[in-house]
Amino acid sequence: MLQRIQTIYLIIAGLCMSFTLYFSFATYTVNGKKIPFNSQGFTPFGENLESFPLYIIVLISSILIAFSIMSFKNRKRQTFLNTANYLVIIALLVLVFASFNAFEKTVEVVKDDVSYGAGMFFPITSLVMLFMANRAVKKDEELIKSMDRIR
Repeated sequence: MLQRIQTIYLIIAGLCMSFTLYFSFATYTVNGKKIPFNSQGFTPFGENLESFPLYIIVLISSILIAFSIMSFKNRKRQTFLNTANYLVIIALLVLVFASFNAFEKTVEVVKDDVSYGAGMFFPITSLVMLFMANRAVKKDEELIKSMDRIR
């Protein structure tokens, strides 16, 4: 299981998604106060603004990655889980940007007062790792099919 390259890619993707829980996507500076936006939403001054709790999507993605790692014997299921995870991560990124836009409309924010955090890049890295894992799974599938033809 661990000797296959797609498992390494999936482990890296899982680590990236778990790091997303701990790092903020962005930090806004409004009236001299810093408002972080992480997977739990906006947490300014102890009160939450209305935003979708993104940690649910991050946890779903992490669970899909774990199931994909455990289904190393079934390559079709592994490819399906990775493809489903593409959609989950893209939905996460869309909701992050929708939350950014909603916050910027409610509070006057100058573009210079926004600093993007490491949490913004972890889902993108995870998406790339899932893509590479799917390519490796397809190569394994082609290798197995070519071995069947030789017999």
